[in-house]
Amino acid sequence: MPSASSRMSESFPCALLVAGDPFLIEEKVKSFLQTHEKKESAPLSVVSCDLAETPLDEILIQARTLPFFAGGQVFRLRGVTALKKPDLETLEAYLSNPSASACLFFEATATEKSDLLMKLVRKFGEVHVLADEEKKTAGRRFIQEKLKQSRKQMTPDAMTQLLDETQEHPVLLDSMIERLVDFAGEKSQITEEMVDTFREDFHSVNVFSLTEAIAAKQPGKALALLLKYMDDNDKDWVGLLGLLHWQIRRLWQIKVLEEQGVFEEEIQRRAKVSPKQLPFLMRQVKRFTRDQLEQSLEELFQLDWKIKSGRAEEQPALEAWVVRTASSIS
Repeated sequence: MPSASSRMSESFPCALLVAGDPFLIEEKVKSFLQTHEKKESAPLSVVSCDLAETPLDEILIQARTLPFFAGGQVFRLRGVTALKKPDLETLEAYLSNPSASACLFFEATATEKSDLLMKLVRKFGEVHVLADEEKKTAGRRFIQEKLKQSRKQMTPDAMTQLLDETQEHPVLLDSMIERLVDFAGEKSQITEEMVDTFREDFHSVNVFSLTEAIAAKQPGKALALLLKYMDDNDKDWVGLLGLLHWQIRRLWQIKVLEEQGVFEEEIQRRAKVSPKQLPFLMRQVKRFTRDQLEQSLEELFQLDWKIKSGRAEEQPALEAWVVRTASSIS
């Protein structure tokens, strides 16, 4: 009987780089695992690592060991910006003669794509840059699954509006759908008018005030607002992470448009901001550099993963992020 190594050499890629939204990356990982577990008729061993914490050398040593009672090993590798030139040289040497039973699955957000890493992985494996259209498809599936559980329906226009409003972020989608279901009451269908009526009440002023305090470089006030928000919302750390990601991402989008010379009226339309909110958001944006906003988004992404994987405790981790971010704004 052929070994796991020889059996997988033809179908199991030695490396993948997937760049895009965290929600799309998660969908891609699930699809990859399902496809290859079905081929091997055995589960895959999945190991998650942050390259800022775990040296690449250690991961490659483990990749060369044979998995026990598994069809292969998949290493989910985040924090690719931590890779330096010597790491890439070591990686190239490994990929020139890789383990046939291991796949290095590099996960990058849109703000941390590495051209050198991308070229290297493309040479030996596969690169997938996930498009916005894929995100909408995944977001619609997510909504449909949630609605099915609640025995509700949603009009196509309402679904489009909800996806635009949340930018397909799964935490926001999850929270907003649950509240919309309650808001709909006995009605079986959620309409665009319901979403429009509901959304103004959904986005908490406390989250806006929190990012305002961060932008104003007031770490003490920002920390106090963070704690008040958590007291008012039953310690919903995951929900707060989603809202912070949504708000910082919106500021980043406005910053990019501003740097491109887009007029405020067009910024309001593209960023889907109300006329009342726009002056306040524009004021916040001017206090951030684009690099600072991109770094904040990346840190929130990493923080979400660390909390969910048990590598960090919710309250101290978020408190540290708020104080650090508010203290670093120029």
